[in-house]
Amino acid sequence: MYDDIVESLKKALILQKWNEGDRGSRIGHPFHWVDIETAPGLHNLSELSALLLYFTMFYEQYPTPKTIECPDMEDVQREIRRAALYVFRRYFPFLSVADYDKYLDALASTRAQDYSFIKSFADLQTSDVRHLDIGPGLGSHALYSRYAFKSLYCGLEAYPESYQVQRNFFRYLSTEDAPYLDFVAAEAFGVPDAKFTEILRNTRKGIVHVPSWKFPVVDSNYFDLVTATWVLNEVNHAGILWLLGESIRTLKVGGWLYIRDSGKLKPGRHDVDYDALLTSLGFEEVRRLQVQNRVDFFGIPRMYRKTKMTTVLSFDQLADRILGKFHISVQSGTYNLR
Repeated sequence: MYDDIVESLKKALILQKWNEGDRGSRIGHPFHWVDIETAPGLHNLSELSALLLYFTMFYEQYPTPKTIECPDMEDVQREIRRAALYVFRRYFPFLSVADYDKYLDALASTRAQDYSFIKSFADLQTSDVRHLDIGPGLGSHALYSRYAFKSLYCGLEAYPESYQVQRNFFRYLSTEDAPYLDFVAAEAFGVPDAKFTEILRNTRKGIVHVPSWKFPVVDSNYFDLVTATWVLNEVNHAGILWLLGESIRTLKVGGWLYIRDSGKLKPGRHDVDYDALLTSLGFEEVRRLQVQNRVDFFGIPRMYRKTKMTTVLSFDQLADRILGKFHISVQSGTYNLR
């Protein structure tokens, strides 16, 4: 169901030389699903089953602290739930919505809290925001982003299985004046990377779906906002360095980086303290919610701002600085592609 995505990735591995020299054999490439060997999951599911899995990933709700509430949070939460329910009904008319209310409510609550935190502590305009969302999951950040920020929302995904899930979600959010542009689909029709760069320069709203291996086609200093929720502690060494390096490059000076996850590194992924790395490179920590994960709140939200003093480093520069030239962290199966 996603052969074109896999083929695009295979092509990128060759063209970007991830299979050459010792870089790939030492630390792997950035487009690998760390858990694919131990938890195959998605690629064994049907297309609809995979989509339903992502619809049900949020199942806990926590009260919103007064310190992060913004005036239109409830309105935005209603819109998120309405839009999510609309897509759910298009794909699953044979399922009882009542059986999935808790998941839709949790999704809407979580994303509304993300929006409210961002709105409260980031000085963003309310239209024409260029928003990069790393590892979109279902793609639900697009719901508040398009509604409240009238944004050009860019979902960046590395894993073919997840990319396909997001395709199915984003297509139902497409409108005539704010269309959905799928970079992988366009590549299959012969659209070159230079054309992608031109399209991004001239597009002000809608949804753009970007595979992580095409991150370099995005101009530097392009995005106003980058969001990374439950993703930076899930990737391998190559993945974290790729995502941070390219995010820092493409974020405008004065732009905002929003992170929400457990605040702890997971075993078997990487050992890069990305919060400390951001401040060491010159980012300003603007706000951190002082909570305990899954006790007071789901995750620990924090906001950073790119300053004029921020150092922008390439993937290889970050790898040399953080890991050293002889670091080995690659795991078996890194290059396995279906």
